[in-house]
Amino acid sequence: MPKWIKALVGSLVFLAAVYGLLRIPRRSGGPLLPPAPKDISRISLAHSSFHFVFEKTDSGWRLREPLEFPAEEGAVGALLEGIGALAADEAVSKRAESHGLYEVTDEAGTRVGAWAPGAPSDDPGRPLAAAADKPVEWILGKPTPDGGGIYLRLPGHDEVYRATGLTRETVRQPLNNWRDRRVLSIQAEDEIREIRLGGLGAHFNLAKSSDLWTVDGRPARRDLAERVANELRYAAAEEFVDPPAALDLKTWGLTGLTPTIVLKLTSGKSVTLRFGKKELPGSAARVVVQREGEPTLYWVLVNRLEIRTLIAKDFLEQKK
Repeated sequence: MPKWIKALVGSLVFLAAVYGLLRIPRRSGGPLLPPAPKDISRISLAHSSFHFVFEKTDSGWRLREPLEFPAEEGAVGALLEGIGALAADEAVSKRAESHGLYEVTDEAGTRVGAWAPGAPSDDPGRPLAAAADKPVEWILGKPTPDGGGIYLRLPGHDEVYRATGLTRETVRQPLNNWRDRRVLSIQAEDEIREIRLGGLGAHFNLAKSSDLWTVDGRPARRDLAERVANELRYAAAEEFVDPPAALDLKTWGLTGLTPTIVLKLTSGKSVTLRFGKKELPGSAARVVVQREGEPTLYWVLVNRLEIRTLIAKDFLEQKK
């Protein structure tokens, strides 16, 4: 074989090898970012305009800062999913002067922190299990021009990366989006077994045994009883009234004569709801609701609480 052919074949083999290497997908994430902790038990979101802290408890996620309140599980779930999916490409900049351009400065960026037993530590001599008090942190900046990612920097480092997983919309939400809006924050497996309406106005007692409902001991319409139970279970706040404003209960129409609903659950727990003043006419009318023993009040749409307009007779089967 002529030398020039051998040389040509060798060149083609070399080019094919280079092309093959270039076709190998570039590894996303990898050593560019610290791995997200497993079994995250605490999360913080810090920005110049807000500071939120969430903590996992036996009864679910709770807001710890800026106030104590059950957290919105869906919003926290999306946050956890985004943290777990964080990955980055090669750095788009290695200069500290560029941090303002990408909005990853300490002032403009959103610092995300995640804690968990066994979280990685910067100290190689420190046992992993002892690092639960030290979070893994990322500083998120503005979205990338194509909308498919977000700029990210690690605290204490100059490099800026194009990252995927979390979005600005996920981490920059108003306080009320992080709060559980359900008036009854009860576990999914817990069922309402008794509904007792009292206070000023109508009085009756709905009770469920197996799949059958009774009203004041008489057979009740199952469809209406189930509908009322579901309305109470999923009643959600349009707006919150927080302490100290909520402490002046008379201002909100919550007196000793206020209508009340006592709910008994399969878990044995009992919850009392008190209804206060009503505002706005028509379909947008809403009423103040208090979960007895708790300082926060809820504004709930009246049409989500049909039980307030019913009497015992409404639950009885109508004779034809």
